[in-house]
Amino acid sequence: MASKAKGTWDDTIDKCLPAIVELRVDYVRTFDDQRALCSVGTGFVVDKKNGIILTNRHIVTLGPITGNAVFTNKKRVSIVPIYRDPIHDFGFFKYDPAEIDYKELSEIKLAPEEAKVGIEFRMIGSGESEQNSIIPGTLARLDREAPRYKSYMDFNTFYFAAVSMAKSGSSGSPILAKSGNAIALNCGGSSGAASFFLPLERIVYALKCIQSGNKVHRGTVLSVFTHQDFDDVRALGLTEENEQKLRKYFPKATGMLIVGETVPNGPAEKAGLRPGDAVLSVQGKYLHHMLSLQEYLDSTDSKSLKFRVSRGDKELEFDVELEDMDNVTPSEYLEIGNAVLNPVGYIAALRRNIPVGGVYVADAGYMFRHASIPTGAIIVSVDGHDTPNLEEFENVISQYPDKSEVLVQFFLNKTNILSSVVTIDRGWYPMRKAVRNDKTGYWDFRQATAATSGTNKAALIGEGNVDLTSIRSDNAIDCLVTVEFRAPYSIAGNIFSKTTTVGVVVNLERGLVVAPRRAVFSHLGDVEISISSLMKVPAEVVYMHPTYNLAILQFNPAMLLGKGVKIAEAKKAVEPKLIPGDECYFMGLTQKEERLLQKCNVTSTENPYFGQASPPRYIQTNQEFLVFDQTVSLFSSNGGIFFKNSKVGAFWFAVDSPQTDGSQIDYRAIPAHIVYDTVNWLMEKVPGKSASNFASVPKKSLATSLGSVSLGKYRTAIGISDDWVKKLTEADLDSKHQILMVKRVMAGSKPSEALKQGDFVLAIDGTPVVTFEQFENAVHEKDKVSITILRKSKEM
Repeated sequence: MASKAKGTWDDTIDKCLPAIVELRVDYVRTFDDQRALCSVGTGFVVDKKNGIILTNRHIVTLGPITGNAVFTNKKRVSIVPIYRDPIHDFGFFKYDPAEIDYKELSEIKLAPEEAKVGIEFRMIGSGESEQNSIIPGTLARLDREAPRYKSYMDFNTFYFAAVSMAKSGSSGSPILAKSGNAIALNCGGSSGAASFFLPLERIVYALKCIQSGNKVHRGTVLSVFTHQDFDDVRALGLTEENEQKLRKYFPKATGMLIVGETVPNGPAEKAGLRPGDAVLSVQGKYLHHMLSLQEYLDSTDSKSLKFRVSRGDKELEFDVELEDMDNVTPSEYLEIGNAVLNPVGYIAALRRNIPVGGVYVADAGYMFRHASIPTGAIIVSVDGHDTPNLEEFENVISQYPDKSEVLVQFFLNKTNILSSVVTIDRGWYPMRKAVRNDKTGYWDFRQATAATSGTNKAALIGEGNVDLTSIRSDNAIDCLVTVEFRAPYSIAGNIFSKTTTVGVVVNLERGLVVAPRRAVFSHLGDVEISISSLMKVPAEVVYMHPTYNLAILQFNPAMLLGKGVKIAEAKKAVEPKLIPGDECYFMGLTQKEERLLQKCNVTSTENPYFGQASPPRYIQTNQEFLVFDQTVSLFSSNGGIFFKNSKVGAFWFAVDSPQTDGSQIDYRAIPAHIVYDTVNWLMEKVPGKSASNFASVPKKSLATSLGSVSLGKYRTAIGISDDWVKKLTEADLDSKHQILMVKRVMAGSKPSEALKQGDFVLAIDGTPVVTFEQFENAVHEKDKVSITILRKSKEM
């Protein structure tokens, strides 16, 4: 094999590859504008002795992160962030060099002085997650404007530009000269073939500070400077005399620096600098390049800088205080109700044209999302108390106990202040403070300021007698309430975090409300009941039926006394129960709690088999429904009841359909006697006022999902005897002419040892069963039953 010539690109690549790593990182918590996710990028070793890897700031990020670096020999080592630049797109990770075995340590030298227009380069990185992708190119520009990305912006620096077809995952790649030295850092690209590279001068400065154990001092006047051509600056009023002076000092200059933006209430704005000012000199020295300005800003010798600018046809001088960039870069956050709040930093302030230091909602979480305060909002006040910074917000919010309601003012656009009522949550998620520790690379947590003690005791129902006469209503529709259920976690396959539905008050003395289990799908959650659009009260989920689409809630009716609220109860089921042909009325509520009243008719009954849900979640089983004529009111409602002779005939509840992902709502009418039988049975088992022990009442089940088939159609095929046909017909009070068939049995359950899919159910404990209701009633309080089935035409 022919040997490679010295000084070739092959030699350069062989030399540099061992120092280039693939970075696999997890952003474990949303922070500032960085979402919690995982990502792949590139980095390269710049200090093999101390284990320092250079990459992009948008890979290191400001927030909590864990990650690994994968070397070319597939050795994987843990990395921790030790520096991320406040504005420029570079940062450093650190690894333990002692972890590197079976491999010679290598590093790439940073050589900013080698960067020149026309120089050929090689970019090596993990493009499209393919490690060691090698892309050639030629530097075309050294003075490109810094790019701005969706969640991050760089500024106050030039960028290099080239056509190089950089791919996703190559961020952080070294731009290598043939010497084997890095001349720039790859940062991003356009949707076409252009790539953008960050010059290395400030990176070299930061690396030297880190290696010497010194603080990387980065100064700012909280202003964005741009570079404009001389012709453009002349249009702003630059005199010919000043242009000549600048050209004399800098013969190759093509333009000069302009004040582009200033942060409100920042040093530049306070001193008097305005967008459009052309910078003539800093500290008495002319300048035209971003790098010169950076060196002045990062100087530790001065607490302020003297700017001389051209504004129109005038020359003005301003003494501008310097701000430490660390003071305007978020390095802490507060968690409350699974929300993440951090200070408004330099970049966020520029994007929104607001001062730094406010309270930024990085992640709305459980608490703010359900109050319709979105991610990206800026919180202005809590219950009338201004919250100009995170510390003040923590102090104010700590005055309120768990489940308190507070009025929060916020904005997305500073010209439009919005308000929302927020329910404080410290029960599902702890309130704690996190501060970044750049010495360890990790975050130090502490419990946040202790909250005022106390609980929402008003929500607990007492055992004493309370006179509720003043809140009772004779209007039947007042038994309808709107139930809001909020789930703090993804639970049992449900995709919802918040649901609203109609509930029905069935016992006012005990504050019992029935609602569809499809909407109230877990005991783990917060429940509120809205009464007549006038008042909201907390409630507790006390029972969820294991098979029927039924949940029972309890609230404290005493909370309504003296509030000007009236409420009714739907206490009884209609007798006899509704059958096809019966005429009745529907009462319901819309999503906006508007009342509906509609005359309707029962057309038929149905007992559908709902099948299996994906993802696996609760689906109602063995439940029969009434069918009503299709009216506008039914399907524009959020739920309701059917009544006849002032008594309830059916409950119109939302159900889950396994044919969808759960996001589409369907409705079914549950016969009233099924609901009341359950409620009355539980109240008998758990006397007194509190219903918190409803869930402990055992309900037996055969863990079997049933379907039904026409007896006439299947009679001959399944081989059922005439004697059993007669018995089933006698038990068939509703003339359904059907036979129950086993669709599914829960795997591993005791019933699965006896029942098989496809079995036909004849009787339980000798009593023929024809309907789902008969089947469930026959077993729900028994420890053991004898079941008669038909399997392969044989009675068993």
